[in-house]
Amino acid sequence: MRFGVGPRKNADGDEVEASHSPHSKGMDKGKAKINLKTSFIEARDWPKFRFGYFQLLKYLIFVALYFAILIVQMKVDDVFLIDEALRQTVVDEGGSLQGVESLGDFFNYLSDQIMPNVFPDAWYNDKPLSTAKDEVGYVLGYNKLVGGLLITQKRRIVRPYCKQPAYPNFRSSYEDFYPTCFGDAGIETFVTEEQRKEFPIGTKRDSPDMKWSADPGWLTMVPWTLKVVKNPATNRSTVEVLEPTPPQVVNDSRSDPKTSDYYSAFTYTIPSNTAPPQSGTGYWNEASYSLKQPQLSDGAFRAFLKLSDGATFNERKLEFLKDNLWLDKFTSEVSIKFAVYNGMLSMFTFVSIRFGYSTTGTFLPFNTKGGTMVTIKSINMEPYRMTQRSNCTSGWTAGKNASCYEKFANKPDKLFTCNECVKGVVMDEVQLALEVVFMIWLFYDIVSLMRRGLSHAMVGWNDYQDPVLDDEVHLGFKSFITDAWTFLDMINYALFLMFIVIRVSLITMILNKDNAVKVPINDYVVSLEYAASIMKQQLFYNFINIVLCLVRTFKFYRFQPRLAIVNQTLAAAHQDLVHFLLMFMTFVLGFSVIAHILFGPEMHIFSTVPEAVNSIYIMMLTAGVDVASMSHIDGTMAVLFYNLFMLLVAVILLNVLLAILVDSYMKAKEEELERWAELGYDELPNMIDQLFSYQTLRHLFVFTAIHEDLLLETLRKLKSDKEEEHGGTSLYEMNAEQLVVTVQDIFDAIPVKVRVRARVTIDRIYSSNYLQWAVEDEKIEEEDDLGNLHEAAIPLDATEETLYQRIQELIQENEMLHMQHGKHVASGRLKSKHH
Repeated sequence: MRFGVGPRKNADGDEVEASHSPHSKGMDKGKAKINLKTSFIEARDWPKFRFGYFQLLKYLIFVALYFAILIVQMKVDDVFLIDEALRQTVVDEGGSLQGVESLGDFFNYLSDQIMPNVFPDAWYNDKPLSTAKDEVGYVLGYNKLVGGLLITQKRRIVRPYCKQPAYPNFRSSYEDFYPTCFGDAGIETFVTEEQRKEFPIGTKRDSPDMKWSADPGWLTMVPWTLKVVKNPATNRSTVEVLEPTPPQVVNDSRSDPKTSDYYSAFTYTIPSNTAPPQSGTGYWNEASYSLKQPQLSDGAFRAFLKLSDGATFNERKLEFLKDNLWLDKFTSEVSIKFAVYNGMLSMFTFVSIRFGYSTTGTFLPFNTKGGTMVTIKSINMEPYRMTQRSNCTSGWTAGKNASCYEKFANKPDKLFTCNECVKGVVMDEVQLALEVVFMIWLFYDIVSLMRRGLSHAMVGWNDYQDPVLDDEVHLGFKSFITDAWTFLDMINYALFLMFIVIRVSLITMILNKDNAVKVPINDYVVSLEYAASIMKQQLFYNFINIVLCLVRTFKFYRFQPRLAIVNQTLAAAHQDLVHFLLMFMTFVLGFSVIAHILFGPEMHIFSTVPEAVNSIYIMMLTAGVDVASMSHIDGTMAVLFYNLFMLLVAVILLNVLLAILVDSYMKAKEEELERWAELGYDELPNMIDQLFSYQTLRHLFVFTAIHEDLLLETLRKLKSDKEEEHGGTSLYEMNAEQLVVTVQDIFDAIPVKVRVRARVTIDRIYSSNYLQWAVEDEKIEEEDDLGNLHEAAIPLDATEETLYQRIQELIQENEMLHMQHGKHVASGRLKSKHH
């Protein structure tokens, strides 16, 4: 089977199957006839195809290795089970969480949904949980609560006025009617760096403004409510503490042992005094107070419900917050955070539920910017549980144990080495092995890219035309760095390195002793929140990198014409696509604005311009327009909008896009056919035939054949001789009879010294996987049979055969001398007689 050349036909025009070897006809190997055209094409192009398939396979294996590492690291199967259980049962994302709209709904959601699941105190049959049986402190029976539940809120400040005066000394007409407006900035804005250094967390300080002067004193510097006042004379802003301050009952609660820490929810916890962990080391950076232990990243008013306090105490604390208006008009954001550990799956899971409170009096819609958002991330805090290989006894048996104890009887400090080596987790060891292989492979590819850049730099800035080979152009460094594929390679490798850096940062952080979860614990474990944040960042970079990996596959399709058609299609269509994109964006933005204006006031999907653009784009892809909801707002405009949108966007524009791609594909295919026809192909090379054929097996399992470079140069010489013999006719235009040569012809075309040095024989040429056997019509076969009979009827004797071989050797030596003479003339060491 041949690669890419059309099927062979006989004199009658019928297709015939080429025999893989003429030896079955009893022919001498030297007289075996081959098709010079197909053999030359095979020898010229197969090494290129082989290299291309190898590069494609290598890249796909590398990407598959990257994907395997991500799958093993993320353990999505286990993570999904935990996520689904917590999201649907504990958080109830699709149910009660959707009904949280007001501040009262928030407390109801806490009391009715979160508290019974996070702090369960009884079985389903109302029998109390037993501490002795380790039944207390589990969420859904298997997920151990870490520390407790943290509730935080951020509070706004009061602006000096509601409306910015248009002119000096001009007041808004409605300022007396609506005197108090809240700003977007939080009160933590007024906590300066100097104040954080002077009064770090836990410092006692009297606060006359708050009337909290008794022990333990005012623990922070931010009052419960603030107002910005602008002095009209100096035009400077100052901050005033608003009355009333937190109710006196909050201050009084500190004297009661049962409620001694209730007041802490009304005190402000200043922002982190320790920067996030260093990338690559996992240590927390010193910021203001020379502390390295993990700290919270933002300031807020925090209420922590401890697991050790029990469900009843925590419910009373929650009621205390509700009775004393812990949430009010100053509230801008509320969050619920907790973490659990599942020992069955060896996973810590961080859960965060954020509520953004709007100045319209309700919480912002679910999964919108600043609105209600659920984040659940699982982290393996012991990622590499390897088999113990030191300070232990491998292949432990009772006999080995007894011998070990006898050996170290006088060395008690060495007896621990007699314990059996602990076996590790197989998947953890596989994960580590994959990561090491991936890093080595990545650094090898990066070095290879740098070496290619260096080789181009050695050529020079611009391209260089080879003085000997007219069709050979050496690319300069300019062509290398301006190549789009080189740019994508560098970005891809940079993101791979970023992936490694983030991974190392995460591992070193969770393995750092300062970040280990110490149990039992009665505090919020902030390191789990940071680990979840790092994982979220890692997922973002991995998403971009996976997309780039998919785009880079087009680079490795270029060698195969049927695969390269897709590349050529996009290249041919890019100008039309740019113009189409302008038209497309005009219509999408136009319909987005129309939908935003007409239906945005009552439909969330059109409430903002970005939401409207996103909704219009989805409607275009799915052809799904919510006409029913639109009709409730304006029936006439809904029908008109639907019909215009479907006609202009869904019908006309999408079909224009399809027409552009189809036209570009046909043009690209035609150009590929013409280009490969010039190289002697009747049709485009087929990947299936190239990879799954008898010829491929010959390429894989033939090891004793003539070297492919020597065969190619010999076939190139025979091609030139054939074209010269037939008056300059191209080899690709000759008929089947003219294309026939024998193995002996190839052997004779190789100079004698080359034959001797390369140990070329008829058998080695005959066994070459590049030779394509000739298929001739019946007339040619009959003539060959007659010729064979004639040659067999007049055999040469031994003396004549020896003389014939000697004459052939002299002819080859003469040709070799002529070739050497020509090289000396070309190199300037000899001058031609014609000069």
